[in-house]
Amino acid sequence: EVLAVNDNPQGDENFIERVISTEDLVEGDGGAFNAVSLGLGNTPNFQLNFDSGDPNNDPGTVNPQTLRYTIERLPDQEFGSVKLNGIDVAIGNELSLNQVKQLSLQVATDIATREPSQRVDSIQIAIRDDGVIPTGGERSDVLKINVAIAKPSGNLQELMNIPGFNPSTDLTP
Repeated sequence: EVLAVNDNPQGDENFIERVISTEDLVEGDGGAFNAVSLGLGNTPNFQLNFDSGDPNNDPGTVNPQTLRYTIERLPDQEFGSVKLNGIDVAIGNELSLNQVKQLSLQVATDIATREPSQRVDSIQIAIRDDGVIPTGGERSDVLKINVAIAKPSGNLQELMNIPGFNPSTDLTP
């Protein structure tokens, strides 16, 4: 019997850039900023979707492969913390796609006073399927999210100097 090789999971987006304006940071209790959505939920212009990449089920199974989303990298604590429903997310946490879409970022209270290069960090999430050994075993892909905190200054050049800033997507309402 010839078995198809397990392919990597596939998604519409593997690299996402988000710019959060300091105007969107709202101070909460105790002077800390409230968490701000990373904007990963589905909208008419953006859908975050992944599939197993395999058109056929694994041998001996009737269900398509399931995908797991594992946090591999988070911003430095001095930058801020990633949250899911107000609770810190940690490296190694497994989430559902729906939970990934709900992630938010709580930035440090002094973020607006930092240099532009210090207001950028990233989050990395591994997407793994549950392929069986005869077809190549588990395969994975990566979703990387770059986040920049920008001060609205009327100066587009300052924003353009932030690594990962893309005016065609980040300045759209």
